[in-house]
Amino acid sequence: MTFDVFAMIANQVSFHGRIRRNSGFPFAKAVSLSAMLLMVGALSGCGGGGGQGSPIDTVQASSPTPTKSSFIPNYVSNLATVRHWNKAIVTVGVSSPPTRDMTSLVQQAVDLWASKVSQDVTFRIVPLSANAPADVTIRWVDPATLPADAIGRTDVVYQNSDQALTSARVQVSQTLPDNFQVQVITHELGHALGVQGHSADNADLMYTNSHLPTAITSSDQNTILWGYSTTRAASASAPAPGLSTAHSICGSGE
Repeated sequence: MTFDVFAMIANQVSFHGRIRRNSGFPFAKAVSLSAMLLMVGALSGCGGGGGQGSPIDTVQASSPTPTKSSFIPNYVSNLATVRHWNKAIVTVGVSSPPTRDMTSLVQQAVDLWASKVSQDVTFRIVPLSANAPADVTIRWVDPATLPADAIGRTDVVYQNSDQALTSARVQVSQTLPDNFQVQVITHELGHALGVQGHSADNADLMYTNSHLPTAITSSDQNTILWGYSTTRAASASAPAPGLSTAHSICGSGE
């Protein structure tokens, strides 16, 4: 993953990634996420999305901190970092296009991740509500509104003090066929879980280029589990201050 912008403004960071389409294969045979880090004001939250969960959802880190060798195979060394949610249940709101309900496709992606990382974190689909915003929102957009050749994009906001995620926004091209919809959604949810970067192994879900069938490998799984074990330990040793809200900034000129 490459970094287009890295500008510090305050104590919170917005990370943005995108999936590109390969001109040699329709509907995004190639997936490449570029990333942008932008610091945004406040300590947590993004446009009301996310924030720390209730005490029952709060996860305490174990001790001592595991090493990468505790989770083999993994591709941690290929990544900028793996962040985490400070809650066991992360809610997902689905904003389907007018022509069809995409909830079943998102559920397939959620189920794939639940089978691998539910001991640390799991997604739960909830109705979109202005009064109770979801931690992660997924929307389908005209591909013309995405960067050139992009078919998907993820923005996450996290606390700079402890790397804890507070919200994520996923955008997916509405023109993809269902099998690629599931692949792109699952890949993007990997970034929403905290993966910043890509695997170098073309068998992994989080590899730069898309491939079917959609599958989360042991390396994908171990990378997430390692990240949650280590970054949650850091959160426990240096808890973040209280939360406030801020907008996620998705930079232009990519």
